[in-house]
Amino acid sequence: MLKGYFDLKDLGLIKDYLGIEIDYNPKKRSIKLYQTKYINKILKHFNIKDSNPCHTPINNKIKLEPYKLEANIKEVK
Repeated sequence: MLKGYFDLKDLGLIKDYLGIEIDYNPKKRSIKLYQTKYINKILKHFNIKDSNPCHTPINNKIKLEPYKLEANIKEVK
């Protein structure tokens, strides 16, 4: 519908947005987000590219699922 109002060009699926690389896998029905390029750019900018890495303290096997219950106003207050 937007093409009816604006001159648009379809560039396909988004690959990069605000420094976040996006990797789609339709067969697995998954989306992976990476910030490798952005992180390397920041490390280079502050001249700490050769610093020692530190692992993120979270289990990477955790499967995140949407919260199925809606919050009500009493829970928010």
